[in-house]
Amino acid sequence: MSMGSLMYGAARMVIEFDDRTLAHVQLVLCAKLRRGEAFFFSWKDAPSIGGGRSSVWIDRSIPLFFRFSSATRHVINHEWLETLTLTANSAQGMMLIEEPSGTGTPPAGIPASAHHMQSNVGTGSLGHPHKRSTMPTGAARST
Repeated sequence: MSMGSLMYGAARMVIEFDDRTLAHVQLVLCAKLRRGEAFFFSWKDAPSIGGGRSSVWIDRSIPLFFRFSSATRHVINHEWLETLTLTANSAQGMMLIEEPSGTGTPPAGIPASAHHMQSNVGTGSLGHPHKRSTMPTGAARST
């Protein structure tokens, strides 16, 4: 499983997701931010870090950086994308959920080539995100 990361905020807190999940998260977060919408983004933590739940506030003023571990492109699962978007539009904010069955299958009548991400994303299946570290504000870490 290829693990990418979402670096959040000026402190560059690193949150790891498998690349396939990160590709879908990126699409939803960026669509909401383009519309100027702020919201919570929540996920279940990996059992290795306690198995709880974490949330971050997503807003245009907070820097986000997406790093994918592979250049492989994913077929986007539009059912999953739509479900993630619906959760993002709820009062509780976006909750990362498991990918529905039919993984990566484009809707009928639309060629699979039309559903590939245009950014660099890798392969993997849904895994639990890991918060790797929190750097002090202003500190930089090479990645």
